[in-house]
Amino acid sequence: MNAHLKIVVGAGAAILIGAALVLALRKGEPAAPPVPAPAAVVDATPAAPTPPPADATPAPWETGPAVPTAAAPATAAMRVPPPPTSPDAQMRTAIAQMERQMAQNEAQAHAMLRQLNTAQATGSLPPGMNVEAARTNIQIALKAQQLGREMVALSQQPDSPARQQRMNQISTELIALREGLRYDVNTPAAAKAAP
Repeated sequence: MNAHLKIVVGAGAAILIGAALVLALRKGEPAAPPVPAPAAVVDATPAAPTPPPADATPAPWETGPAVPTAAAPATAAMRVPPPPTSPDAQMRTAIAQMERQMAQNEAQAHAMLRQLNTAQATGSLPPGMNVEAARTNIQIALKAQQLGREMVALSQQPDSPARQQRMNQISTELIALREGLRYDVNTPAAAKAAP
């Protein structure tokens, strides 16, 4: 895997971890202990099997292997598109999937920022949560997403010194963003913890 794509994947993983952390903190209230299921009453005598109705059709596993007929087309095979065969098609498919995932991550980050702002405005934040640290981490995630999109676009361009230089700059920016993540989300803003 290309070193630049590893950085994008690493940044995406960091974003997902940050998003999971914010979602966990957003809930804030401890979960109620699970209620044990009532003990089942076990009858010592096994139930006699009931015979199937005379007009019932047997279940597929009761009839043995199915033999396909010409009248019944393989609908499952028609629904699944064949995998791309050429390396270019595979790369385009992978890039399209990556772009969809980035768009979803970005939308989730914006939604988390709105929820964080609403919770702060209504005073419903979990006790001990450092809002500024959480907000900073979400903004870092958004910036990393933008840089990831740019890197994906650059990876599709022909190799050139300018392209390589920009990819190196993006890599450096992603490393700086990772170093800017705050680990004091569970600490009140007055007492910041060291990473």
